[in-house]
Amino acid sequence: MDKPTCPACVAEGRAPHVTFQRPDLRERFVCPSCVDAQKKEPYVASGAEKKWLLFGVNGHEVVRALRTFGEHLSDGRHCKVCGTVLVPFCPIEADDRHNEHFLYRDAVHSPHAPYRCYEHLDLTFRTCFVCKFSVGEDETHCRRCRREVRECRFCTPHFNLVVPVSSDTRCPNCRAHLDASLTHNDERPDDVFCSNIFGCPIGARLDSVSLPKNVGRCPICEHDALRPLDVQTRTDHVRSCPFCSTLFPRVVERQLDKDRMPPWSDETNCCLCGMNLGIARALTGSPDFATAQRIAFAFMHHTNDEAAFTEIYQGISAAEKQIVPQRIEEFLRHVTRPAVAAVLRPRLEHLLQHWRRLFNCRVPDAQRHASQHRERDGEPSPDSDGNNNIVPEALDLNSLLRQEKNISDWLRVLKRSGVRLESLPSLQAFFEAQTTDPVTLRRIRNAFKEAADLWDMVEE
Repeated sequence: MDKPTCPACVAEGRAPHVTFQRPDLRERFVCPSCVDAQKKEPYVASGAEKKWLLFGVNGHEVVRALRTFGEHLSDGRHCKVCGTVLVPFCPIEADDRHNEHFLYRDAVHSPHAPYRCYEHLDLTFRTCFVCKFSVGEDETHCRRCRREVRECRFCTPHFNLVVPVSSDTRCPNCRAHLDASLTHNDERPDDVFCSNIFGCPIGARLDSVSLPKNVGRCPICEHDALRPLDVQTRTDHVRSCPFCSTLFPRVVERQLDKDRMPPWSDETNCCLCGMNLGIARALTGSPDFATAQRIAFAFMHHTNDEAAFTEIYQGISAAEKQIVPQRIEEFLRHVTRPAVAAVLRPRLEHLLQHWRRLFNCRVPDAQRHASQHRERDGEPSPDSDGNNNIVPEALDLNSLLRQEKNISDWLRVLKRSGVRLESLPSLQAFFEAQTTDPVTLRRIRNAFKEAADLWDMVEE
């Protein structure tokens, strides 16, 4: 439907000022550079043109967009009033192989989708917070609103946003301090902190990051149940939970003994880690505590589950590696607060799936039978970890190094073992964790780079 007004209202003869308009046509795009220059009549766009200026042009609308911009803009890209660039074209100049083409971001599936060029896939772009224009990684100014921009430590990695440089120390989008050097010493007494420590980078840094009191929900995670809490209660929340005290030791150290409230009942659920305080107290004194703390830190440090897997796996003993899946399941059972469990469950389940995909590989029948005969005689299998736990050839570092000149054969073994392409980065981290020799590390990286390039060309 392309009609700018409601046909029923027009048929009834209603006055134009009360005729209902489509929302996408009623909204307007106003040139930000004209506004800053205080032009009496700034350039205004609506309808499809407004959409193209804010989100770019997809491949289906190129002809129509070129015609519209050619009619309304200078050179089909510049504002007729102030001369600033308005249209998000690819910054790479046209040549014999590529015509001039648009950038596009798919805001339908994600409101924070980044701009992409579908002819230069290696290019990455940020989005200007003020005018929603594309900003290259090496650009320091937005070409549309002409403001100097900088990265935000939270909004840039999560929302692909860059924010304007100003005298305000807080990000205009997430309201956190832009510089990591500004910590609790720079917060106001009425500030709040995010309580979503396992699902939000601001919550994971509650010991150093605070937000203004009027934010409502956290601007990063926007969690409805895990709302920001008053900073005046932060120390009491952390200190009262034995497990959280180990996650945020700086918070506990800052409180004087005379200001500390009495410990809470063991039946209380911690509103940060979600554990029953009695269980948390028993956990911190058990042998399982180190693994539980490692899992918690991995989820606090990374929003990407594969990166969390790498942190958990690196630097632990062979015995610990075997029981990590069991510890992950136990960690989820310890969390009894429903809101925290709802955040942790999908992440922990995805981590378990990722773990099993890497290590529950298929072993050829002949190899399994040969190993069983050796085990009956008390002899460890040559492809075991010393405890007769079978390690497929694909997961053997020596096997990789022996076949680094013929990666295709190693890839066939890898595929027969059930390993997938998306698991290669974690498998690479698994191999790199087994050595500190720089030459071996370089050989591993070169082998995995070649494996990724050959993956689609090698069949089982």
